[in-house]
Amino acid sequence: MQFEGLLYAQVHHELDSVTLYSSKKFPQLSSPVPVQMLSDSALRRLNVFSVADALRYFSGVQLKDYGGIGGLKTVDIRNMGANHTGVLYDGVPMGNMQNGQMDLGKFSLDNIQEISLYNAGTNNMLQPASAYASGGTIYLTTRKPIFSDREKTKGKVSLNMGSFGLFNPSILVQQKLNSVFALQLSAERVAADGRYRFRRKVENAYDTTATRESADVHSWRAQAGLFGKFKDGSSLHSQLYYYSSDRGLPGAVVNSKFESPQRLWDKNFFVQSKYDKRFSEVYNFSLKGKYAYDYTHYFDPTLPNAEGNGFLNNYYRSQEAFLSLANEFSLSKYWKSQLSVDYKYNYLNANLTNFAYPTRNTILAVIAMQYERERFSIQGNLLGSLVYNKVEFGQKAKDRSEYTPTINFSLQPLDKANFRVRGFYKNIFRMPTFNDLYYTSIGSVSLNPEFAKQYDIGFTYWKVLDSKGSFFSVQVDGFHNDIKDKIVAIPAQNLFRWKMVNLGKVKSNGIAASIKNEWRWNDNFKTNISLQYTYENSKNKTEGNAYGFPVPYTPLHSGSLVLNIDLYYWNLNYSYLYTGTRYNATDINVSYSKMQPWYTHDLGLTKDFHIGKQNFKASAQVNNIFDQQYDVIYNFPMPGRNYRFGIKYNFK
Repeated sequence: MQFEGLLYAQVHHELDSVTLYSSKKFPQLSSPVPVQMLSDSALRRLNVFSVADALRYFSGVQLKDYGGIGGLKTVDIRNMGANHTGVLYDGVPMGNMQNGQMDLGKFSLDNIQEISLYNAGTNNMLQPASAYASGGTIYLTTRKPIFSDREKTKGKVSLNMGSFGLFNPSILVQQKLNSVFALQLSAERVAADGRYRFRRKVENAYDTTATRESADVHSWRAQAGLFGKFKDGSSLHSQLYYYSSDRGLPGAVVNSKFESPQRLWDKNFFVQSKYDKRFSEVYNFSLKGKYAYDYTHYFDPTLPNAEGNGFLNNYYRSQEAFLSLANEFSLSKYWKSQLSVDYKYNYLNANLTNFAYPTRNTILAVIAMQYERERFSIQGNLLGSLVYNKVEFGQKAKDRSEYTPTINFSLQPLDKANFRVRGFYKNIFRMPTFNDLYYTSIGSVSLNPEFAKQYDIGFTYWKVLDSKGSFFSVQVDGFHNDIKDKIVAIPAQNLFRWKMVNLGKVKSNGIAASIKNEWRWNDNFKTNISLQYTYENSKNKTEGNAYGFPVPYTPLHSGSLVLNIDLYYWNLNYSYLYTGTRYNATDINVSYSKMQPWYTHDLGLTKDFHIGKQNFKASAQVNNIFDQQYDVIYNFPMPGRNYRFGIKYNFK
């Protein structure tokens, strides 16, 4: 059996009332690239509200949080920048060609079965070419209906309420249509005023207590999924997704200004489908398609628009079409190869004067080879990227064709020890976004792609400690990243007119470590402990005054600790997050740009109980127990102590 949230698998045998366990390699620990996962059970235990919050518990990840439930949240992996992070939703890539950054704060955990993070992309074959096209990749896997022989309908209804006016009801229903198809429907509402107390530090003393304003959020999410499992072994998974939000954007707290009039309206819609079929022992096939429409309305009466005749009141409408064909060939018992081709179409419309109305056609093709034995595996791939740009007005960016390689390996040097050495090299790039290229008076069509080289060497070790399934595992990786032609914004005519240029060079060296231990004391008592640590020394290597200084918002030390206790129907979860000293300045490294370390303690308690034949789960959480006052982004204060309570009803 496989224990959810753990990093190994077991085969479970019962013989004359004696239970025996034999461990076997598990993909996360035998993978040649670092893999971190949080399964459904682990996500339920953590005191987290969104996908972005959950990613904080992965090593090598920095979350940029602009405060509150409605604040934007982006993820930076090993200081490569948020634009180098790919996101795949049930195996289909999510895109944001406008600015390249996915706001992971708007992805709820209510319908998520698993979150996984692959550095340098997945090592699994039969993937779209887009899965190889990022420095790091986040996989979001949604729930899938599983029915027993007599089940036809099941689901859950939940309600969460708490601090900052939080009101969060949700429902999920799974319906078995026939022996082939099943339907899943889910919907969720999030409403919160986002108002929380905070203290401001002035001359090394807290002298002002204020309330965070303009951090409200009102959002809806609705999803429908159709699942098909056919007699020939092929499968179909189609999804319809709609998300709408109206939220305040809490601004920086400066000069005793505590309110921000900025607002953001989002409407996101997509329909996607994937079909997988194994034709023979030799050939495996996967077809994926998607259409997405995104609407964004950004309003800020405090800033002038690009034309200089009013304030910012911008509308953006983007469309994306995606098609992927992946082919896997089993050449022998040990050799596999893959050929995947993706096509992506992007178009952006905006209400800006002299806007370019850009179109981008992208073709990605990857050839991969994998050799895998019990104690050794190696994989290499070559990604070809062809990018064709077009505009309706003005000058277009150059078309690009780039070819980038990746190679990785995993080796078990000792026959009996569950110890493996792994490593990878990846050369990847990112194209400038539409905002980088075409934003009125700011974008520059002459920008070059931003290239990144990644190097990693590490090891994994795991051991089953007893016949009950207790285990211990450790992962340690050393890494080096080298980024050139980094795309940055610099002031041009004045502080309201910036230009996008290729200036930056960044070099990063670091260590990412993870230790997990589980003790199964008996059938009703289990304890888990997980420790994550990251050391990262990232320096600006761009010529100028900032040469050799730390990259802003990159702590030298960061980490997390999670302790979980399961006892009968009770579950107690404690988590600790730490972020060390970092700097917020972009061009200088002096004492006033230094930000102090911050840390939070969170505690959660859940209880499963029954009323008749009905199943319920109650939860209570207190976050930031000691009311730590801190900023993730300078002058964007985070919430202090806060509470959340929930009730969930599972029905069949």
